[in-house]
Amino acid sequence: MSDTYSENERRLRATVRVFMSPGVWLVIGSLFLVQLIMRFRVFAEMEPPFPFLHLILLTVLLASFFYLMAGVSHALARSKNVVSFGAAISNGKAVFANFAWLIIKAGLLSILVFNIAAYVAVLVTGLELNELMKTYSSVFVLLLGVIGFVFVYWMPKVFVAQDFRLIPTLKAALDIFGSRFPRSGFLAVLTLGPTIVSVSLPAETPIVLEFMLDVIGGFMGWIAYVYCVEWLQDNPHGAARLADPA
Repeated sequence: MSDTYSENERRLRATVRVFMSPGVWLVIGSLFLVQLIMRFRVFAEMEPPFPFLHLILLTVLLASFFYLMAGVSHALARSKNVVSFGAAISNGKAVFANFAWLIIKAGLLSILVFNIAAYVAVLVTGLELNELMKTYSSVFVLLLGVIGFVFVYWMPKVFVAQDFRLIPTLKAALDIFGSRFPRSGFLAVLTLGPTIVSVSLPAETPIVLEFMLDVIGGFMGWIAYVYCVEWLQDNPHGAARLADPA
């Protein structure tokens, strides 16, 4: 099946949809608020019960962020329109439970893989884990960026197919990425660009600039998501064949 849009049209559409969607702004704003509280440890230095309140507030904000993220992702995958505040909230109801369970499974898998990789790295380098993390922190950040790029079709595949299984969707996303790799320059810029900039920043970078870059990176990530979603919407049979080779 041929693409409905040319590459340039698809890129432009993804960019416009993201910046015109109030729901996306809401998700990025909620993440910014979480980062702000974590960075400045709001309430954390106060006497009890304020540290406990800090934990409760952070938990509620994180849950709200993932709820909104699920709602916006679902809304963007269901149509080709922009996403309003109301749509972000209402769409979250339908998928939040499945999405939360998927994130938990992905988190557990990530911890397992990280522990195995860290154990091997400690054996190979002879460094303690803390020393290893300090010495190769930039490498780890770049590696995370590369993983995000390679699995850029994962969340789009999950929401377009409404398939919240972990391993099958990861495999499908990897297959789609492999088939689309020659046309992945735009996605590479969106996913790897913020990572490369972040590891290139000097240690004394102002916090305001860091937050600005985080916000820009958030928008770039959503543009990548919409780009992949619209490709999957326009190529359902091709994506299905890649996901389920018989």
